[in-house]
Formats: sequence, C-alpha cells, structure tokens
Amino acid sequence: MSGLFDSAYKSLGYLVSLPERTIRSLAAVAGGTTSLLTETLFPDVLRGTTLYKIFLGDTQRFVIERVAQVQREAGDTAGGGGAAAPEDFVQRKIAGTALEAAGFGEVYNQAEGFEGPLDERFRRGTMAGWRFHGLPWEQL
Repeated sequence: MSGLFDSAYKSLGYLVSLPERTIRSLAAVAGGTTSLLTETLFPDVLRGTTLYKIFLGDTQRFVIERVAQVQREAGDTAGGGGAAAPEDFVQRKIAGTALEAAGFGEVYNQAEGFEGPLDERFRRGTMAGWRFHGLPWEQL
C-alpha cells in the first residue's frame, strides 16, 4: 500500500510541475528565436543603440535567463552562442536548406579545405580540414 502512495505522490508532483515546465520551455523557444532573428535581420548599427539594448536586449536576456532559466556560455556576451556567425551566414543557411530540400541529406561545408593548412613540419591534415575532423571521404 505504501508503494501505491509513493507512486501517486510522485505522479502528483510531476503533474503539478507541468505548467511551470511548459512556461519555461515556451520562454526558451521564444527567447532563442527572437534572439536569432534579431541577430540575423537587424544590422549591427541598430543593435548597438541604447534603445535596442533597453527594449529588446534586456527583454530577451530576462526571458532567456530568468524565465527559461537558460545560462549563457562562458564568454558569450551577445547571446549568440559564443563565436560570431560569418558574414554570409544567411546565404549559407538558405543554400544548405535548398540542398536538403532537393534530397541531399548529408551536406558538409568545410571552410578549412580537405587537408587543412601546413603544420610546423610542413604536413597537412594534422591541424584542420576535412580529414582531420573525420568527415566521410574515400580514396578513388
């Protein structure tokens, strides 16, 4: 009989926490989506203004950190996940999405080339590149 009460108590605790979990999840999705959209669509000049920082920046930070309780990575000041996106990020994303829609399920972009740069011993493939990162390839 005690096991039945324990099970009911745990189930009740889970059911009571569902609204809070739902709100946190929705806040995380909303905060992340608006953050990505504003970083992609708004120019740096606009994002650097005090008005933007007060209204959008602080609101996004509050929703992400306080409501959704998602912590930033170390060194992340803009909320973008660390490293800044390349200048042609939107074009690359659109091209990648179009290739996936056309049926190319595995598409890779390796900016470092196939074998990467030369190391101090003038060898390639030891620091960066397609082979270094273990992406699929075969010798023909």
